[in-house]
Amino acid sequence: MPEDELSDGPAEEIPTAQRWSATPPPVPAYAVAPGYGGASAAYIRPKIPGIISMMGALSIAIACMTAGGSAMSAMQAAVKMAMVQINQSMARAASIKAVTVAATQMSPPADFGLAFDERQTGINVLAARHSLTGARLAQLDQLLSQDGQIIFGVEPGQLTSGKARSAIKSVSRGRSPRPGESGPDYFILQSGTIELYEANGVFRPADTSQPTVRVAADANRYLATVNGTAFSPLAPPTTSPVTAGFVKLDPTALAMVFSEAALSGLVAIYLLVIGILTLRGNRLSSRLHLIYVFLKLPLICLGGYGWMRLQASFDAVMPGNFGVSALRPIQLNLGSSPTTLTAIVLSLIYPLTLLFLLRTKTVRDFYVASATSP
Repeated sequence: MPEDELSDGPAEEIPTAQRWSATPPPVPAYAVAPGYGGASAAYIRPKIPGIISMMGALSIAIACMTAGGSAMSAMQAAVKMAMVQINQSMARAASIKAVTVAATQMSPPADFGLAFDERQTGINVLAARHSLTGARLAQLDQLLSQDGQIIFGVEPGQLTSGKARSAIKSVSRGRSPRPGESGPDYFILQSGTIELYEANGVFRPADTSQPTVRVAADANRYLATVNGTAFSPLAPPTTSPVTAGFVKLDPTALAMVFSEAALSGLVAIYLLVIGILTLRGNRLSSRLHLIYVFLKLPLICLGGYGWMRLQASFDAVMPGNFGVSALRPIQLNLGSSPTTLTAIVLSLIYPLTLLFLLRTKTVRDFYVASATSP
């Protein structure tokens, strides 16, 4: 047929059914049997077993509880420190009060001494005859406390101002032993001679067969007693009767407890991340769980030992701060720390459970199959 005739007529349409009849039918997709694949089989990501999902969920829950427990452990240690500090402050205040009360109460007179009120009567008479410093008044008071009956020649309770004045023969001041210092004050009485210095006093009886009396009184104590004020010693003792020899809260135990709490908090964050990866079927979660176990077990031992030491130290310190004289030595006693032992046992449950779960066939097969993924 000529070309002009072909171009003039309409083109013949091919039916749609005829056009598609030559197309080969699609190949059906055959399901691959469940399994973890082989060298010749196509890889299909295995479904996460329920035991692994449970392990991931437990890891997340245990991580949250561990973080809270670490914070509570640090807070409890801080509370124990605060309790010890408060009780030490109370004991120190009680000690200072006891020292102050003892200091403002004059010691009882000796066998031949005079009571405090009678001594003040004699001191007032002597000081009226010759001015005395506070320190020399203290030395005179101490002399009268030791030998006042002999000095004034009276029986206890019989000294009056008139008898004290009648006992005085003369008063004078001696030459200064050193430049810039006042010389001693002399009171010559019927019974002998009183010599008063700033730091000491001497009574020399007229009867040479009697011994010389020498004293060295504390001026601050005397003045505090006379004035009714708190006694403030010139050189306060470094330790008080109440706090001397106290056992302090074990600093090593505190360091171990706080260190364990901080590290356990970091390990809890690590476990939280592992739990999330486990729920997502990450192939490394098994190995990461093993690392967690080997990190957690030493921390449990560190925290348990630290808390037992801290509790033993706390038990030894607290009775002492309440005034118990016999301080107990710091000893580790497992029977006295039931809370610590319970915490150790509870802390060991999950790491040991993980070791068991990671050794089960289901878990091992899953992670072996995951390791062959492209």
